[in-house]
Amino acid sequence: MSDQTASDMPQPDPSVLYDELTVFAARAGHDLSGPLNQAATLVSLFVKRHGQPGEKDPLLGHLENAAKRMTSLLAGIRGYLEIAGSRPDFQPASASAALTACQASLQKTIAETDAWLTSGPLPEVLADHSHLLALFFSLIENALIFRKPGERPVIHVSALRAGAFWSFTIADNGAGMEQAQAEAALLPFKRLSAGHSGERNAEGSGLGLATANLIVRLQGGGIAIQSQPGEGTSVTFTLRAVAGACQQEGQAPGE
Repeated sequence: MSDQTASDMPQPDPSVLYDELTVFAARAGHDLSGPLNQAATLVSLFVKRHGQPGEKDPLLGHLENAAKRMTSLLAGIRGYLEIAGSRPDFQPASASAALTACQASLQKTIAETDAWLTSGPLPEVLADHSHLLALFFSLIENALIFRKPGERPVIHVSALRAGAFWSFTIADNGAGMEQAQAEAALLPFKRLSAGHSGERNAEGSGLGLATANLIVRLQGGGIAIQSQPGEGTSVTFTLRAVAGACQQEGQAPGE
């Protein structure tokens, strides 16, 4: 018999195990999305077929909302895992172009909510291009979801040079949250109470700010939240500046 003990055996590389787990989770999410999307479609058809004209059965409404939430949640998990399992490709990337692309992707929601999205001059940063797009998308979408009821969403993006970094701020006039909740809001699946009502927004998956936090950390930056119930939220994050870029560099989207 061998005298080899567990301590003598080759130890697995944690990074390899992490990569394998990430691939497994991403594939599982992909395989689940097909049946789940099909189930959501069937639920919508069922509601349309059996719902009474002029009135909606509350139970059917709950069923339809649950199917939509599951689909949204799975999409958020897939996106989070894809970013977590990727290796950032650091290249000069235009924050202005990323915001413009984000506006295009969210155009339907922006139009439906009559949102007003503006920005100051935005620079090039040293970041992964796809991660930068996902960062702006997550934060802008989150601001649109947690808007103040009955009020037009106003979102402004700005940037200031801070040494070797650019400091970005995305400020909105939304429902806001208690400042004590700010740190927890950056964790996965933390769907916090918004505004003075204390109610959780059913649209949120609990992954928007967590995804943004993950992306910023992968880029070597930091992120913080300032918020007050009923007064909106400001998310500030830092990204590395392109070496040799001047302090005044940047342009507004569309310029």
